[in-house]
Amino acid sequence: MERPEDPHGPFSRQIEVGQHVLQQYENWSDRAEWEVVKTSDGWMLTAWRVEHPDRKGAERYLPWGYSTIELDYRMVAIHYNRKG
Repeated sequence: MERPEDPHGPFSRQIEVGQHVLQQYENWSDRAEWEVVKTSDGWMLTAWRVEHPDRKGAERYLPWGYSTIELDYRMVAIHYNRKG
């Protein structure tokens, strides 16, 4: 991920819902950085687990250290997938 979404930016509500879902499944939700993509029927969120906060760019994350969350147009989580 080149640049994470600002949790207080235009996708703040999506990130808030994603954070709530991530907390139910992972112990690293407080270290997550978010990527949000609008889809035809909602949003696809990728939560990247920050392992090396002192590094820049992709070196901050482990390649397998992320989870995806799919939200529908009502902001309801309809799918969770752990990648790491």
